[in-house]
Amino acid sequence: MRSQRGWRGATGAIVLSGALVASAGCNNEVRETPPPLCTLAREDTDEARRRAPDNAELLHLMLGESARVDGRAPDTECSGSTTVAEHTECDPDQASLPSITITDAEIITRRLDEDRQIVWIITRSDGVEGEGPIAIVERRERGLVAKTQGILRADRGRPRFRLAANDRVLVAESERCRDENDPASCDRTAQLLVRNGNRWEREPVRHQETGRCITPPSIALSRTTTSTLANGWERTFLLSASWEDSSGGLVVHETVSVHDRDPRAPVVPPRPFRDVSSDRTLTLGSGFTGEDVPLLQRTLIDLGSVAVPPEGDER
Repeated sequence: MRSQRGWRGATGAIVLSGALVASAGCNNEVRETPPPLCTLAREDTDEARRRAPDNAELLHLMLGESARVDGRAPDTECSGSTTVAEHTECDPDQASLPSITITDAEIITRRLDEDRQIVWIITRSDGVEGEGPIAIVERRERGLVAKTQGILRADRGRPRFRLAANDRVLVAESERCRDENDPASCDRTAQLLVRNGNRWEREPVRHQETGRCITPPSIALSRTTTSTLANGWERTFLLSASWEDSSGGLVVHETVSVHDRDPRAPVVPPRPFRDVSSDRTLTLGSGFTGEDVPLLQRTLIDLGSVAVPPEGDER
């Protein structure tokens, strides 16, 4: 490691059940398994040790010495891996995002405790979605380390990060809005990254029996979908979902409210048709497994073409 503001990428090591193990090597040097991906030395002063890392330091740590605020994003992150998120079999045709200039707005942080924070640096974006390295950055006596790092692709609106399942899962919630002035027009999604050694990885949600892909590694938290029925009425499906942390994975609570309206009578309020709720368990292994597709998908299949009931029907 260089003195002052030196940077280096960490070499690979054998992963023991994804745990952090400290051992003493030659010269009493403490080695971690898995090792931090990258490190950045800081000035050896009390002030430097107390000070939270600034954006320039975060860029150097996660993207290398050449990265600069207001500079063009590099194509690789600190370990030499590409800054493009891996596609899964659920989203093989996902369009690529263009490389952008990194400003302070592209460096998003969320504090975990006094010495740790989650950092997402957006290096590619179309203005709606963003993509780039995300890491747990830890402040230590002699500098900064990127303990676990991967590539996150998510919507840019109001991002929020949490660790779940005993820190084995990183949940990144964010949203996109059709009308920035109308909160009801916003769709919120949680992207899921699973820790494997010192990497955050995208693993699709698979059926627990067949192994087939159910969804990409994400949870729809709010959605509004409208279909046209055979009689010309419009049926609107409103999804509201939340997730709950579990040591064995995540539990997703989903509710879909269904309303009907006649577009030929715009002044008449929509008629409630049905409310459907269910809980969906995502069990964590090397990735996630589950039994069912999301509730909104099932409800659209079941009720998307059902005729409007007559007036007075109890349903």
